[in-house]
Amino acid sequence: MYGPSRGRLNTGESRDNSGRVFIGAWAAASIDDKQFIQTFSGNQDENTAVTNQFQSSVIAKCVRINPLAWNHHIALRLELLGCPVLAITTSPPSSTSTMMSTVAATRPQSSLISTTISFSPPNNTQTSITLKANPPAVTTNKAKLTATPVCENQLVTGPFGVSDGQLSASSERNKNNSKEDYSAKRGRLQTLETKDNNGNTLMGAWSAETINNNQYLQVCIIIYKTKFQQIFKIYLKQVELNKPSLIRGVITQGRNGCCQEWVTKYRVLYSIDCQTWHVLGGIGKVFNGNSDENTLSTSMFSCPITAKCVRINPINWNNHISMRLDLVGCPIKTSLATNLPQKMMTY
Repeated sequence: MYGPSRGRLNTGESRDNSGRVFIGAWAAASIDDKQFIQTFSGNQDENTAVTNQFQSSVIAKCVRINPLAWNHHIALRLELLGCPVLAITTSPPSSTSTMMSTVAATRPQSSLISTTISFSPPNNTQTSITLKANPPAVTTNKAKLTATPVCENQLVTGPFGVSDGQLSASSERNKNNSKEDYSAKRGRLQTLETKDNNGNTLMGAWSAETINNNQYLQVCIIIYKTKFQQIFKIYLKQVELNKPSLIRGVITQGRNGCCQEWVTKYRVLYSIDCQTWHVLGGIGKVFNGNSDENTLSTSMFSCPITAKCVRINPINWNNHISMRLDLVGCPIKTSLATNLPQKMMTY
């Protein structure tokens, strides 16, 4: 027996009464740098708490603790350490939103610690809370903390944004006309209509060639290894995230420049492998879009999703299917994320 239970420190080789050999170590079946053993130490008595901190974060709805060794009988009590993935605020993201905390303390035990927390959301209203408490004796100390809103990055145009090659669509208006560019890369938020050095018009939005409810603008990441795969994926048209990300919402705009074109309602589809798709909230869930060309419309999800690929599927529109978009969320900072089964990664 070479299993992971043999990987405990100071485990010695032994035999049971039947002559079965229990090897003095865990041993891998494959010899490469992808092998690992992961076990955690549990308890040695009834009431002492034992804490195990993970080296990398895990995002999950369900967690199982699988006992491998026990005293007398499998019995345990447990708690999980972590936090909900939803941010404290569901306001639309703003790069200028900040939360300031100032703490001042002086030595006498009877003196007060005074903490003031102020938060200014995008609507410029302001809320302040002052808390006071009698602390133990401490030395004089002042600290100032600035924090940005939790998991509210713009994943298409922001610091974690995707490249133009990772944006694609089900169809593109006038695709064979080199003088006009309605391609998926024009679907980034805040894209403006302009002309290049050759006089070609770069449109202020992605616009679909085909007008029906099967159109989409998509964000995903796939590494194309062969020319055939590249040609095949051109048909699928996807906007791809650089790694599995936590998606909390969508921001949309209409077409900049002319023609009063925008999407008024849409569905959201997502996938962890960019092949198997799920409709967010079920087939009947529809999000509100825009009512003009340039005003931002933000829809925050009641429950975040984990995905590599996201499709925005227009359901209703004004004059023509044209839109610009961004996704609100943050990358998942764990090396284990891409190895998790799909059922554990999507909900």
